[in-house]
Amino acid sequence: MASMTKSSALGWGFAFLGALALAAGCSGGNAVNYSNPHPSTPPPLVSVSVTVALPIGTGGPVRQGIRKTKSLTTNNVQSVTVQAALSGTQAASTTINTTMNSSNCGSSGGTLTCTGTVQAPEGNNVTFAIVTYGETNAQGSPLAAGTVLQSVAASGSTLTIGASTLAGFSLYISSLTVAVNPSVFNAGTPATFAFTFVAYDATGTQIQAPGVFANPIILSLPDTNVFGLIPTPGSTPNYVNDVIPPVTQAGQSLNFGYSGFAPGFNGGANVFTFPIFVSGLSPGQITGSTNVTVIAPSPSAAPSLLTPTPLPPTPTPAPTTTPSPLPTYTPGPISVNPTALYFGEPTAAPQQFTASENGVSTFNAEPLDPSIASVSPSSGSTFTVTPLAAGETLIIVTDASGNANAVDVYINQIIINPQAKTKLRKH
Repeated sequence: MASMTKSSALGWGFAFLGALALAAGCSGGNAVNYSNPHPSTPPPLVSVSVTVALPIGTGGPVRQGIRKTKSLTTNNVQSVTVQAALSGTQAASTTINTTMNSSNCGSSGGTLTCTGTVQAPEGNNVTFAIVTYGETNAQGSPLAAGTVLQSVAASGSTLTIGASTLAGFSLYISSLTVAVNPSVFNAGTPATFAFTFVAYDATGTQIQAPGVFANPIILSLPDTNVFGLIPTPGSTPNYVNDVIPPVTQAGQSLNFGYSGFAPGFNGGANVFTFPIFVSGLSPGQITGSTNVTVIAPSPSAAPSLLTPTPLPPTPTPAPTTTPSPLPTYTPGPISVNPTALYFGEPTAAPQQFTASENGVSTFNAEPLDPSIASVSPSSGSTFTVTPLAAGETLIIVTDASGNANAVDVYINQIIINPQAKTKLRKH
């Protein structure tokens, strides 16, 4: 049985891959770092009243696989953090608990209304960064995040966070189940198959369509040209281009074709692993199977001679070796330091990072978006990143065994909780 993998086609945008290490580090702080140059006279801070209005959920406490909804209700949202920034001026964040027994909350009809205050810079188009949590006091992994633009007057303003606001937020995957169907093919017979995904948030609630993922699902092709992505329903599989788009929304699937060829396959079962990666998830939080098996015929035995006269000399066969299986893709072996680079403006000085892995001294590096930043050299262990334009991108680092990691690059951007590398989707 042969196990064959290769690195992900990471050239596709990780739309929200700034969410790396969510589960480990998103429970506190939530400081907004604004890297723009500070104005000479920062705008004054004023008090803004915050109202959080949540639908009162039904169906009792959440249990894995029982209550399935994409809604953010009192059943799963237990606290909300809010923080404001404008033109280089940022204010401290505030946490508002949103439970039925919170002293700052009251219910009317089917809505729970909770209040609080937050300091915000006076001015137009102030960015309010909002994160929701499944535990009180902003503890645990986040459920959803987004930003709201609103003007703040000198006399004070009111920020209302209602169901329609939360409906546009990106949702964080906390666990994932993967399935492939069909998963067994016969060599020589072309076939098609599909990967489907079921994602859950930190409360165990299934994220349903049209929920958008804050940490998309990245699937890679194994190290063979006999599998190809079917880009649109009914189209021909692309066996040349190994770029696979990330799964960014609940309900999406990935369809592939098997060409029928079996070059270099062993006789019997050949197992191919399609590596999968989701920011912030460990291998144990991804269940199901991503394996595809191709059954190749075993070679027939050569016929024996009936009455050889005389027997010809038997040539000594050349020694054969069975290739060792290539390692299965995991994101863990490669370490990058630092994990994120922040540039105040596109003309800022270049910065460096290093990559390391036990037994490996040379890595490849390339920018996800070459128009935002460049990296040099393309191969080595110490790399220099040069900012080119305002925005955010990734520097993808891979080794010869198919492992991958990434360094976040932010140029003139608002960052939510950079220690956890959580990047909020802008609305």
